[in-house]
Amino acid sequence: MQKVEMKNKEEYKESFFGKNIWITIILLIILYIAIVFLVHYGLRNVEYLFDNYYIIFLITFALLALLLMIIVPDVMKIQGKNKGYEEFLKAIRITKIKPLIRIIGIGILIAGVELTCVLVGSLISEQLHTVAFEWDIKVILGPRSEIYISVIPGIWEEVLFRGITITLLLKKYSEKESILISALLFGFFHNANLINSIYYSDSDIFYHVIGVQFQVMQTFFSGIVYGYLFIKTKSLVPGMIAHCLFNTFVEVFGNVYIEDYISWIWVGVIFVYLALGGAMLFNMGIIKAIYTKFPEKTTISTDEMGEDTVQIAENNN
Repeated sequence: MQKVEMKNKEEYKESFFGKNIWITIILLIILYIAIVFLVHYGLRNVEYLFDNYYIIFLITFALLALLLMIIVPDVMKIQGKNKGYEEFLKAIRITKIKPLIRIIGIGILIAGVELTCVLVGSLISEQLHTVAFEWDIKVILGPRSEIYISVIPGIWEEVLFRGITITLLLKKYSEKESILISALLFGFFHNANLINSIYYSDSDIFYHVIGVQFQVMQTFFSGIVYGYLFIKTKSLVPGMIAHCLFNTFVEVFGNVYIEDYISWIWVGVIFVYLALGGAMLFNMGIIKAIYTKFPEKTTISTDEMGEDTVQIAENNN
């Protein structure tokens, strides 16, 4: 009996990175930022690449895939020293796609609520302030489209901040604490966009810095929704769908023209606290209602989720 227990302990022994979760999380966030900005700003000044954004997209996508889907499971071994790649995929819940219709449907629904609130917020802003919103579907066309870049966060930010970060946080914190901490990290992470300031003239820096802080709050609200969605659905896929759809459509109708600083601040307040704060409350209510009224018939198994993660979640509850 003792030999069996010793064998089990050896089999599920944690790696350095699996045990030291904060070192792992901070390191991965730094590496993620470094890849995105070094590639984006290092290559976009090359004339051919600037005219063909999809190449920058492919390079960035491939490097992030290398970091999060190869280095993390094969080198950092956050799923355990003696566990393989399949266990890593199960642990971050990326392989949980059933029931398929519900998984896809709830992702689309969450994005729809967010986008509806953004639309309402823009209409209110246009009525109250000197603001002009440009809704241009043509932005998705052409080789220089930002749409290529906007898809990346929808996939890899979900893997990093929900799949990996929340899974690691659950080792030490409750579900609610893990969602909140992940959302705080997700919001603060977007301060990296302040690097864009070096590409703006002095007259635009104010707009950019304030805009980034509004983005920090917006992504904090979204992070709570995506984290709650990750926990309730026990799947990473709905969050990926919602995140990708939201980013893509915001790029389509995201051009805002404002004449003065005061209007800029008020528009930010309307968008962040009214539109996206409201979207957060609506979405969390919708998710809770769906999984209360229509619970899944079967609970997730250790084969789908990863044995250690199931045990941790049970202990925290």
